[in-house]
Amino acid sequence: MRFPPVYLALLAVQILFAVHYVAAKWVLQTVPAPAWVALRVAGAALVLVLTTWNRWGEWPRDRRTWLELAGLAVFGVILNQILFIEGLSRTWPSHSALINTSIPVSTLLIAVALGREDIGWRKITALALSLSGVLWLLGTDGFDLSSETVVGDLMCLVNATSFALFLVLSRSLMRRLSPAVVTPIMFLIATVPVGLYGAPSLIDLDWNAIPLEIWWTGVAIVIGPTVGTYVLNNWALARVESSQVALFIYLQFLIASPISALFLD
Repeated sequence: MRFPPVYLALLAVQILFAVHYVAAKWVLQTVPAPAWVALRVAGAALVLVLTTWNRWGEWPRDRRTWLELAGLAVFGVILNQILFIEGLSRTWPSHSALINTSIPVSTLLIAVALGREDIGWRKITALALSLSGVLWLLGTDGFDLSSETVVGDLMCLVNATSFALFLVLSRSLMRRLSPAVVTPIMFLIATVPVGLYGAPSLIDLDWNAIPLEIWWTGVAIVIGPTVGTYVLNNWALARVESSQVALFIYLQFLIASPISALFLD
């Protein structure tokens, strides 16, 4: 049976995101969260702009579209990046991945509430089966939201809701403009507020104390779990409904948990 390219793209996104939980946790042992968020967003913006130079002529000229892009940058990049990294620095990758399983449900509910999608038995069944599978694994693992991680867990939950909003609100724009246009603009817009947020941390950062392997890990995160995931995710949003894109997020917990146990004990 032939697997549709859009599903292969979404599968690749979840694998990259799952690996990123552990890779980012490793980077955060050396680089403070605000500094890393600023470096990640700025690095991704640079890569995206340089690799899509032949599409600059397609950038929108009207104010309304730029306001839409700014709104998407807030939910999809600014809040997403800051809350995810700040939350991850205070909790475990398996916690963060599990909390992100709320995204498919939130996405479907928001899409239905805004009249962007219709709800049917197929979607309800798919969500119920996927969520029940994750909850069953959760029960067998004895998962516990302890007081030591509750702040980070709550930040991850707000991040998950923000990303669900982004998935719903971005779909119409992704169908009008190419992801090669939308994605670099989103990151360019986000660079300014994220840069201001991370500036004090960047100034105090001891650059010479950062090991070379952390730098290479950071570069890999920018190219794969940042640029790669956003481009593939946005490409998929132009082709399938937001709830379908979100449904694949259930795979993150299944991949991130064993990786977290293996590398972070």
